[in-house]
Order: sequence, then structure tokens, then C-alpha cells
Amino acid sequence: MGAKLGCGWSSGQIVRETSTHILLIGLLVVFAFLGAVAFSFIERPSENERDRLAQNRLDTLVEQIVNRTLLFYKEASHLSADENKTEELQMFLQSKLKSLSGEIPDYGLQWSFLGSLFFCCTVFTTIGYGHIAPSTNLGKVVCMLYATIGIPLMLLVLTDLGDLFARGLTRCYTSIKHRATTPPGGDGEEHHKLAPPGSAEGPCTKQSIRNDTNNGEQSVARIMENIEIRPKPEESAEDTAGSERESKALDVPFSLIFLIVFAYLMVGAILLPCWEKWGYLDAFYFCFVTMTTIGLGDIVPKHPNFFMLTSVYIIIGMAVISMAFKLTQERIYNLYSKVFNNEERKFRLDRIK
Repeated sequence: MGAKLGCGWSSGQIVRETSTHILLIGLLVVFAFLGAVAFSFIERPSENERDRLAQNRLDTLVEQIVNRTLLFYKEASHLSADENKTEELQMFLQSKLKSLSGEIPDYGLQWSFLGSLFFCCTVFTTIGYGHIAPSTNLGKVVCMLYATIGIPLMLLVLTDLGDLFARGLTRCYTSIKHRATTPPGGDGEEHHKLAPPGSAEGPCTKQSIRNDTNNGEQSVARIMENIEIRPKPEESAEDTAGSERESKALDVPFSLIFLIVFAYLMVGAILLPCWEKWGYLDAFYFCFVTMTTIGLGDIVPKHPNFFMLTSVYIIIGMAVISMAFKLTQERIYNLYSKVFNNEERKFRLDRIK
């Protein structure tokens, strides 16, 4: 038997819970790396050629401006310009042109391996910032095929991780809540755990029933209020019944769900400005529009050395959002079930009376 760890999980349970998830994540990682290699191989030559042409146009423009400026200078001062002044003026004009028109985009870096990997992340997560896109016909065809396979795979991973995070958070929350509400030395769940399926649950003892038998209908009403009848599941459907009970146990407060999502966004808002030239508000805004897959594209990462780390943060964040959706859905369902059960109990009591 595995050692008991935090939040009520044993080491054996953790291995069983995470093995399939790790394989699924590994498949997504391999798919992302293959896409990065493919897009870098397809798009990099075209981008290098575009970069070369843009640089040639800038050099030609600077040369024309320098020649016209020197010609005007010679005609105005009747002096000959030496080579040192020509080179100095050329460097000055080139730096000023770059500062006025913005730095020339390094198209080659966009389709480096890390840049291509980040592009693949924006494709199968359906974020699609739009700041980088294939320009070749082959690249566009490969992009469509890649998205056709990658998007369902990503949705599968998000659903799987969302369920895993939801169960883990629920177990931790239930364990902490039980320890906080159980008196020292007491075990409030022991009687509940020993009750077999098909039996009656509730604070019902022989003494309480003996004392209440003389009260007629009132005793029946009081007993019915504290008893919940659980139907015994079919033996052939034990696993299904267990998974249904576990699904119904996903009951985490809305405040805790919101706090976890907000905390994860804040982590990104604190980390991203460390390598991106963003303020904290811009970083938080980027994290929000990314995790919600809005992907406006007005603020995008530009530091290529951290594209992989940013991609990991985005994928984990989308899994956290998936967890939040699942827990919120289960919370609403549980609240609805409680209201329905209360109304049904009142209806039964009215019939008894």
C-alpha cells in the first residue's frame, strides 16, 4: 500500500491518476515540437528573403538621402566633403531613420524554432494573435492541417487536465474542511464510511427511535428529515457508480474558484514584465485575453528566448480555466440538486401528515 500523502492521496493513487495524463501531455508536446520544426523549415527561407529585401530598400533610401544631403552641403558651402564626414552622416541618418520608423522587424527570428513553437501554441489553443502567420502557400496548407489535428488534441488535453485539477482541488478542499471542522480525537466521517450502500444514513440511534415511537406522526417526520436512502448500485456497474459519486462530490465554493483563477493571472502579471517591456496592468490584460482565448493581438510577447516558458504558462492557464468551468458547473448543479431535494422532502412530509 502506498504511503499516504497530503490531501488524502496515496503515492499509488497519484501514479495511477497521473500516468495517463502525462502520456497525453507528452503527445501534445511532441506534436508542438514537430509543428515548430515543420513551420520553421517552411517559412524561414521566405522570411529571410523578405528581411534581406527590406534591408536593401533601407540601405538604398539612406544612400539617396546622404547623397542629396552632401550635394546640397557642397553647393551651399562650396566645400568638398571628405569620406569621414560622409560615413558619419550616413550612420547618423540611418540611426535616425530607424528611430523614426521603428526598428526593422527581424523576420528571421519570427520563424526561429522558438518563434515557430509559440506560433503552434497559438494555433492549437485557438488564440491566434495574428502577429505571425504563414506567408507561403505550403505553409498555409500545413497550418490548416495542423490546426485540424491540433485543436481536438488540445481540447482533449484541456478537458483531461481540467478534470484532474478539479478532483485534486476538491480533495484538498474537502480534506482541509474536514480537519478544520472535526474536533480533536473525533472522526465525524467514520460512521458515514461504514454505512453500506442501500442502508439508511443519518443521526438515528436505537435510543432516539425508542423515545420517538410514542410521538406518532411527529417521530416519522423527524426521522424522515434526517434519513437519506441510497439505492444499492448494481455490482456490474461499481466503477460507474463510483465515478458518479466522485463527480457529485465536486463541490468547491465560488469564492475559492475565483481566487485560484485570479491568483494564476496575477502570477503571469508579475512574471511577464521580467522579460517583456510591459506594465503590470498590460501583463494582466494579456493574461486575461489569452486564457479566455480572446486573443486580440494588441499586446503580444516579443522576447523569443522566453516563448517556450510563455507557451507552458498559457497551456497550464487554459487548463486552470477548464477546471474553473467544471467546478462552477458542478457547484451550480449541486445547488440545484439541494433545492430540488428539499422541495421533494417537503412534499413527502406533507403527504405523510
